[in-house]
Amino acid sequence: MKKYIAISALVAGMLIGCGGGNSNDDTKNTQNQGIHNQTNTSDTKDSLQKANGYLKFTKEYLDGKIFYMPMGDSSKIRKYTFHKDTFEIDEISRSVNPNAVSYEITSEGYIKYFNKFINKDVFIKALMTKSDEILLVKAYDKKSLETKAPNQRFYFSEQKAKEFIDESKNNSNETNGGEFRFSSEWLNGKTLYNVNKECLDKKCSTKDWYWEVSKWSFTDKNLKANRLYNPSKVLTSKYKITQNGYIEFFMEPEDEYETIKPIEKTDDYISLIWADKGNPNLSSNVAEDEYFFFDLDKAEEFIKNH
Repeated sequence: MKKYIAISALVAGMLIGCGGGNSNDDTKNTQNQGIHNQTNTSDTKDSLQKANGYLKFTKEYLDGKIFYMPMGDSSKIRKYTFHKDTFEIDEISRSVNPNAVSYEITSEGYIKYFNKFINKDVFIKALMTKSDEILLVKAYDKKSLETKAPNQRFYFSEQKAKEFIDESKNNSNETNGGEFRFSSEWLNGKTLYNVNKECLDKKCSTKDWYWEVSKWSFTDKNLKANRLYNPSKVLTSKYKITQNGYIEFFMEPEDEYETIKPIEKTDDYISLIWADKGNPNLSSNVAEDEYFFFDLDKAEEFIKNH
């Protein structure tokens, strides 16, 4: 269940990190970019190891490397400059001082670092290398890395990262399966009406549930929400779009991320799953009693009939 709070300036902490051939030329390119697909248990400076069926990062490999990561909202690129014990993050589109982060390599060959924004350890696993990128999976515990699909990528050049962003924008509201997904481009300038069930008190007995409507206004970076029948309660926040096309924003004082997953888009509304970040419910494809309506009259008509 989502929670509303009084006006606050909220900033969603962007998660750090959470963007061979056979010819002689191809071999040279592979060596330069750190790609190889052969089993190799020795530490090398110019290639990732592959042991026990998966790739392994090493500090020798990462030291001096520069990667470019497209962010989940498909509009920004982060530059990662690795050193032996730290890496620096620099957002390409902004003139800010790079943020230095200490990291270590686990025995499995994962990058591990501490994300101060969410107060958690983060693990990054290399799944596959291609001619211009490394496919990654990022999670908050090692066990999750065993089953997760790629959710980030390191590009070896800024140009390739930009090409990925351009391609993502061209398909910004459809996944490979054709389902609707959110994008900052689609949300920018829109007003949506959230219909959901709330309860009168924390016990939330069946008789205490009622339908509620709130107005959500979006720019390409910010959102503002207020209950129509209790306008004194307003939420303002920055938001981001994950690579899965979910809306993610930060709430205080609970200090937790809220995630909005689209399930189905109709002519009148988008059905949703709404949960805390990392909640197992987000893996479901069955909508809850949550909707974004495009028109207030349709929202109120829905409530009258339910």
